[in-house]
Amino acid sequence: MSAELTKTAGVDPDDAVKLYLKDPEWMFKSAVGGVMNASALVLVVLYRDMPLFIPLCFCLWAVNVGFTLRTIRSKIADPSGLLPKWNEWQDLFISGMSWLAVKTFFSMTAGAFSMGCLLIALVIGSQQLPDWAFTTLTVCTVCGIILFNLFVDLLLSVTMANFAQEENMMAAFAYGKVFQRFFKRPGNFLSAWLLGLGIQWLAIVVPVITVVGIFFLPSTIFASQLLSAGLMAQAWRSAADEQMD
Repeated sequence: MSAELTKTAGVDPDDAVKLYLKDPEWMFKSAVGGVMNASALVLVVLYRDMPLFIPLCFCLWAVNVGFTLRTIRSKIADPSGLLPKWNEWQDLFISGMSWLAVKTFFSMTAGAFSMGCLLIALVIGSQQLPDWAFTTLTVCTVCGIILFNLFVDLLLSVTMANFAQEENMMAAFAYGKVFQRFFKRPGNFLSAWLLGLGIQWLAIVVPVITVVGIFFLPSTIFASQLLSAGLMAQAWRSAADEQMD
């Protein structure tokens, strides 16, 4: 499939899957990420006996995240290209650790907002309220927290594309550029985000249902992250193409 066809396609999950499987080394590249996921999981289980394993665990996650960022960057530059190579490990680690720091900041912000909402609801709910008012307060609080966390996840997904392309820390906080790009093709970004969530959910549920597939769970999760990255790269590129036109 030519780059021109990919350019005009917008977000195409079939295209993303075909291009993923087009790489003759896709199984090997997915397996490498899967081994790192599995190793990190083992280290988490063993951290009580060896607390020093936790930093190593984050290092493994950072390398996987770095490869995901490199995948987004390569798909933005060449949509029809193969998956990137597992090389330049230091670069993968630095970029991945940088993004983990950004994601931690966003997660802490979302957590603080959620706790604040719960605290306010608790204070208000401690008053003698009618049943209907208490129910309304509870529903509004829960819905508000869910919607805010979904918004943060969407913002992170779009910002990750900008971070991957620019390769600098400031790109993670370039909200003006991110929102400008998002509102050029909001449907594409929402589709890429929702499809990515669905793919990652299936990557967990399907192996668990098959029982035997549990052993491949670390690799299927990593593969789903790469597919999601490819979809977001499609959305980011589609908005850039419109801007250039």
